Amino acid sequence: GDVPEHWNVVPFRSEFSLGKGLPITKDNLINDEINGVPVVSYGQIHSKENEGTVLKRNLLRFVESSWLDSNPQSLLRKNDIVFADTSEDLDGCGNCVLNTETRKIFAGYHTIIAFTNKEENGPFFAYLFQSDIWRSQIRTRVNGVKVYSVTKAHLKRCKLLLPPLSEQKSIAEYLDKKTAQIIE
Repeated sequence: GDVPEHWNVVPFRSEFSLGKGLPITKDNLINDEINGVPVVSYGQIHSKENEGTVLKRNLLRFVESSWLDSNPQSLLRKNDIVFADTSEDLDGCGNCVLNTETRKIFAGYHTIIAFTNKEENGPFFAYLFQSDIWRSQIRTRVNGVKVYSVTKAHLKRCKLLLPPLSEQKSIAEYLDKKTAQIIE
């Protein structure tokens, strides 16, 4: 459809900087919620429980706290978005999750971190990234046969619909409310 006149269409790279998750394997995961540092990885992003707009605690795994010393660049801030960098099917290309937590959380293996330039935009973008208009941009760019790769370059070439901040907040609040009603 048409984009409202007062909305902007901007390059992805104007609203986000990109990073990579921890270079870990399943062997690096620990079963220690008390002393470990939470991490969200590829498998949790592709989980059927992931709605993309709220980071559910049951989707988190844990790594030793020693990773904090050597990998601070893989830590998430509140309202950063984590994309899976591969998918086994075209429908999963672009799967992501919004970090709604304020505590230290790592992005994990096979992820791309979209560090938001403005924290307040995160909830709106989380919903935008679930939309067909966004996903179609990703799907036309990915490469693969059995596994599709989503790269930083793919994301940087995408465009974002950007309404004024007040509308972003209204849209995200409305969708939060309607989603909560559906879940109940």
